[in-house]
Amino acid sequence: MGADAFEVLAESYEFNNMEGPCLAFRRATSVLKSLPWAVRCLGATQDLPCLGQHTKKVIEEVLQCGRSFEVEELLSDERYQTFKLFTSVFGVGPKTAEKWFCRGLRSFSDILTDHSIHLNRMQQSGFLHHGDISRAVSAAEARSLRRVIDGAVHCVTPAATVALTGGFHSGMSRHVPQGAFDLTHPHSPGSTLSLIKTQHSLLMHFGSG
Repeated sequence: MGADAFEVLAESYEFNNMEGPCLAFRRATSVLKSLPWAVRCLGATQDLPCLGQHTKKVIEEVLQCGRSFEVEELLSDERYQTFKLFTSVFGVGPKTAEKWFCRGLRSFSDILTDHSIHLNRMQQSGFLHHGDISRAVSAAEARSLRRVIDGAVHCVTPAATVALTGGFHSGMSRHVPQGAFDLTHPHSPGSTLSLIKTQHSLLMHFGSG
């Protein structure tokens, strides 16, 4: 529950263009998710990295009350709900979501029926494929996509390698996160290129088929 609460708070800060707190809660989320055990008392977090005063306050509240009132308030907030909905579309970021929200738009139908809104190609693909992008992806599907990407990458640079990362190796279905695939090149040690940077091209490719 603590990690889930942190993710909501991180999103809220991202929607408000508060990069520092957003990054802090994302780091705290990663720390909690990496633990092989569940946090059952605040003292257990004493030596953990990336947990500041605010994050520990949220953990304490969840441990004592079974929930975070701050998070519950956010989840019922119209602005958060609308930003969450709009940014679930590929190609729509917080700035675009804010612009649409300030215009009084609250749903996909509001956007798609407003003829004054001109969606770019990425956003058009995002709405067109929203159902597919939003659904959970199985490990088998991820491996299949890896083969497609592997072939495309090697046409450009044969020395590159494509690595399937995240939790797909466990066989669990999940939403594709940023960095689900990492592209690396031996001539650029330590550098990685996230699939998210090439996802638009892939959408264009599959959307035209």
